[in-house]
Amino acid sequence: MNNFSKQILIGLAALAAVAYLGLQLSLNIGTMIDIDYATYATANDDITTDAYFFREETVLTSQYRGTNTYFYSDGEKVALGSDVVAVYASSSDASLQAKINSLNRKIKLLEMSSVTKTYSTSDISRMDETISDDILSILKAVDDGSIYNATLGETDLLITLNRRRSVLGVTVSYDMQIDSYKAQKQQLEARLSGSSAIQKAPVSGIFYSTVDGYENIFTKKTVDTMTMEDYYALSSATPDQSLLGGATGKLVTSSKWYISVCLDKREAARLTDGKSSSYKYKVSFPYSGDRTVAMKLERKISQTDFDTVVLIFSSGEAIEGFNFTRAQPVNVTRETYTGLRIPVSALRIVDGQKGVYALDGNVVIFKTAEPLYEDNGYYICALPDRTKPDARDAKKLSLHDVVVTTSKGIEVGKIVS
Repeated sequence: MNNFSKQILIGLAALAAVAYLGLQLSLNIGTMIDIDYATYATANDDITTDAYFFREETVLTSQYRGTNTYFYSDGEKVALGSDVVAVYASSSDASLQAKINSLNRKIKLLEMSSVTKTYSTSDISRMDETISDDILSILKAVDDGSIYNATLGETDLLITLNRRRSVLGVTVSYDMQIDSYKAQKQQLEARLSGSSAIQKAPVSGIFYSTVDGYENIFTKKTVDTMTMEDYYALSSATPDQSLLGGATGKLVTSSKWYISVCLDKREAARLTDGKSSSYKYKVSFPYSGDRTVAMKLERKISQTDFDTVVLIFSSGEAIEGFNFTRAQPVNVTRETYTGLRIPVSALRIVDGQKGVYALDGNVVIFKTAEPLYEDNGYYICALPDRTKPDARDAKKLSLHDVVVTTSKGIEVGKIVS
């Protein structure tokens, strides 16, 4: 019995040892986990809202009725006293004038294409850069579905291409073609009846052929004197029919333009905290292919009897083909965060410190992490060294770290497969 008891005890001890070993193996070897990688990323903290647009505009009006023919295209600069619009009683005369205007543009293009100075190698390099930029701008406009914007850069591109050919030694003379265009122009001018009213620019500015009737409402003066009541009244403003009746176009007389947005007071406070008076916010415009413009926050309009605040932003940037529809959506970037992108599920709090479980080989380690911004299930965390995105740190989350996203059964020192 003693020997039999000893054998039973030995057997039980062996089973216990095997069970213990199996338990340790299950806890420390071959553990399956979910992982992700810390990647370099940038995220914008955007506020999406609606905006009103304000500009200084002079409407061109005419008492003469007929068919309008324009000497300038939309977006072109016009000097004081220049002929802007010809109003013809006869539509055939208007058609002739349109052909004359087209010939004038061709003549101007060829005259500007003529090389009048000696160019250096650096000049040619700059030409190549300009050509590249112009082509990319045209392609982007086409990709955004704006054929009008694409055509705006056509003339400048052709001029630079023509000049480059001449600079590289290709013999190009535009004199014969210019003389031909001038002869055609004279023939067309001889066929004009002369029954027209020519409208000259009363001020210098950027020409636009369309008028919406709000030119006397959405002005800089409105921005300067606006109250909360004034802002809400804009939503019910109607076009000035007296402008629409005799308008032939308009001139934008200042490069500075404004937008107003209305936010609740808490959201509005987020746009000023810690910012200097010269700081410019990035504002993107979906109606203009998500074009981003740096804009200054000019002023805030706040009244105690309103839960909302109106913010006025300004820009002096002249943008070809920009959509200035009076009311449209915008995205205002409150802050841009750059750092390491990790899933929200990877962040832990261990001994009061925020961080992640990461892998050093197949061993679990803990590295601290500082979340800056949360977006769509991910955190943007601070870099260990802001001046060197690829810097490595043994104790802080670093670029390309393998982070553990599994939530259970993970601890420092654990061996995983």
